[in-house]
Order: sequence, then structure tokens, then C-alpha cells
Amino acid sequence: MWAVGIDADNGYYLIAHVVVEKECHESWSWFLNLLKEDLNLIDCLGITFMTDRQKGLVESIGDIWPNCEHRFCVRHMYANFKKKFKDNIIRGKMWKAARSTTVDDFQICMAKIKKLNEKAWEWLNEISLSQWSKSYFSVYPKCDMTLNNLCEIVNGDREVLEARSSPIYSLLEMLRIKILNRRARRRAEIKRWYKNIDPKISEILDLEAKKSEDFVAHWGGDGHYQVSINQTPIAMVNLKEKNCTCRKWNLTGIPCKHAIAAMYTESEDPSMYVDIYYHKETQMKCYGDVMYGIKMETHWTKTGGPPLVPPKIVKQPGHPKKLRIREIGEIPPSQRKFKQVHKSYTCSACKQEGHNYKSCSKRAELITRISKKKTTQSIKSPSPQTESSNAPETDHREDDVEPDTDQGEDDAEPDTDQGEDDAEDANQDFFSEMIRQTAIEKNIDFSCTLDTETWKENMMSTLHSAMENFKQMVQNLQNETSVTKNKKKKTQ
Repeated sequence: MWAVGIDADNGYYLIAHVVVEKECHESWSWFLNLLKEDLNLIDCLGITFMTDRQKGLVESIGDIWPNCEHRFCVRHMYANFKKKFKDNIIRGKMWKAARSTTVDDFQICMAKIKKLNEKAWEWLNEISLSQWSKSYFSVYPKCDMTLNNLCEIVNGDREVLEARSSPIYSLLEMLRIKILNRRARRRAEIKRWYKNIDPKISEILDLEAKKSEDFVAHWGGDGHYQVSINQTPIAMVNLKEKNCTCRKWNLTGIPCKHAIAAMYTESEDPSMYVDIYYHKETQMKCYGDVMYGIKMETHWTKTGGPPLVPPKIVKQPGHPKKLRIREIGEIPPSQRKFKQVHKSYTCSACKQEGHNYKSCSKRAELITRISKKKTTQSIKSPSPQTESSNAPETDHREDDVEPDTDQGEDDAEPDTDQGEDDAEDANQDFFSEMIRQTAIEKNIDFSCTLDTETWKENMMSTLHSAMENFKQMVQNLQNETSVTKNKKKKTQ
């Protein structure tokens, strides 16, 4: 069993936990009595409970905390509601009635439900309206939550689920360590706040401020404002008393969009009107105390009290249950399908929408076309090295080259820097073309769909084959050059 509160960050605050044999009226009464004694609460005014109407819990709260406000989790209430009433329209009206912040809006929603199904209207009226509708909530707690999600978050925590299958001593120790680490982590986060209010509350204020741009606040004097839109009155705001007729500011302690419109009229900062419950100082009071560790069991102080006796175990039929019981019609997490936001894709190859480059059906055709284009360009503009390699093919060129050997060497000397750069670029183009031709001959694939290891293996194999071909070409050129020199010597 857990007693969970809400901190200034709208997060869960672990107050107390206990392990019992089963959930029943006796167990809940024992736990709530200890909780009341530890918190030193004499009067129950100002205390608000939110439960999921578990067995024995409602009766125990009424007996031990008679003057407290008791709210029901609307989600659990809705689970019982949809068993009897299958109409989705009525279900939507029921949620709208629960979220209504004013009595007038609530009555409008209930009138629509009565018109659709009178039995559903009667079923909802049997439950106290102050237990499930925001319009009848007290404004003292500064909380408008209608769901018991905080307890569900604690029960579904990974560390808590792992601890459930452990022995009792290990279970309690794991929970204590979890609380210790969480308090220290939250305390460090609070110190990093750059404002006096929580960062999440600042984000809520920014959203409300954006919504307030369409409103116009008319000053009535003494902090009173009428907020209108298109000359239509919407709400009345009193900045001195910090309330608005929409009751959102009253319920949460965070200025609503109507109040922010009035604050901007007076050039006031909305964060100055946030309730003290959300201030940094209040949050530090919750997590400021350090939770120290404990010694080994052998070093514990002997109290002299009676030894602890394990409780009576009532063995339930079947295997122990670790997961929570799902509601009727609830889909398991493994079978849930989340809606995806589909974006329009444009292929970078064919420039058509609806697919990307990897799934393009014309990708192979485009790659072949580009490779043929590069081959044609390389044939039309051969590199200087290839021209020199083709020089000794005919006897006529040999005769023309022989008389101008010395002059050609003298003419080549002045072109040092530019000639070296052009030759280097030509060699790079020649070697790149050789790698491409080798890949085509070896049928090696370099498409982007290959994994990294396969791509590396293909690249290394291609480079190795290209280097072997290059060495063979160099050797052939050297042999041809030596043959040419021998012919010259013989002619001389």
C-alpha cells in the first residue's frame, strides 16, 4: 500500500508505504491510523484523498478522516460506467462533465447526457458531484487532478516491480534505497532552478500566455477586469484576490489565460501571481531534509521490545500475481498500435513524392545512366598519361620525336607548378576511373543499402584489384619505354 502526494513539480511524493497480507477494511484502517499518527494531524480539514474506490478504502477514510475531501479517480469510475453504457457519445459527455470547471458548464453537459440516456444521467448523479467533477472541487488544495495516475506510476515503476518478487527484508530495503536516491536526485534538480518557480510551471504559463493573445482586458478599477473577445464578455478577473470566474486559476493556483490577459494590461509578470505551492522554497522544504542510510543489522540498537512476528499468510489460489489486473476491454501493451504522423517523402533520385532513395524503383537505372555518362566523358577527354602511353604505337611518331628530344626537355622545364598540378589532377581522375572500371568488371556492389562490413570488404577488394592493374600498366609502360630506347640506340 502506498500513500503518495504531489510536489511543486506536479510529480509524485512518496509519503509512506506498507506491506500487508491483503487489501481489506482492517488493513486500510490500520494503515490510515498510523499515517494520521505519524503526520500528527488532529483536524482533517485541508486534507484531500483521491482513491480508485478499492474494497474497504472508502469506508476506512470515512471513519478515520471524516472531515477530509475525498475524490474518486474518474478513469476507474469510467471503467465501471462503460460496462453499462456502450454509447461513445455518452462517454465523451461524461468526461466533459468531469473536466468542467464551472457549475454552469457542468449542468449543460449533464443536460445533454440526460437527453441521450436518462439512466446514465441517474447513474452519475448517484455519486457525489464533489468526488468526480472539477466544478465542485474545493479550491484549497490547488490541485485539479481527476486521475489517480501518480499511484499507477509508482506501482508500474521498474524498481518496484523487481522488488515485488523479493523476500520481505529485501523488498523493504530496495524501496528504501529507491526513496533515498529519488530524494537526493530531486534535491539536486531544485538547486538548478533558474527561476523562483518550477520550470514545468513556467512552460504552462507560456502556453497560457500564448492563448491570451486573442483576449482584451477592460479595467474596472481596484484590480477588477472584464476579459472579452470580439466584444463578447468571457470572464471576470480579480487580480487582488487571485481568482477568475472560469475557476481554473482558483483550482490550480496557476494564472489562466484570462488572468494573464489582465496582467499584461498592467504590465505585470504572471509568474509573480503563481501560488506559493509552486515556489522553489516550498519544493526545497519537501526534499531539503537528507535521508541518511542505516548501519548493518548487527549494529542496530537493542530496544528490548517483543520480537517481530510475521503476519498470518492467507494463500491465494494460483500463482502470485505481479502485474496489475487489466480492465475489461483494455488492450495489452504488446498489442497496442500507436498512430504515426505520416510525412511526405521526396526521392532525391527521381524527384517524386511518396518514397525515398532507398525504395526508388528507378535507382538502378539512374546509377547505370550516371556510370555510362562518366565513361563517355573519360573517353572524350583522355588524361595526359594515356596519351603518352599511346605515343610509341607508330613508326612515324618515333621519327618525329627523335630530332626534338633535347628541345622538348628544355621547353618542359619552365612549367613546374602548373604542370605538376595538372598532372596530379589527371592522375587522380585516371585512378578513380580505374577503380570504377574494376568494380564493374568484378561485379562489386557499392549501393547504400549494404551494411558497413560488406561495404568495407567490397571497397578493399576493389582497391586491391585496382592497384594490381595499375602496377601491371606501369610495368608495361616501362617495358615499352626500354624497347623504344633500345631502338634509338640501334638507329644511332
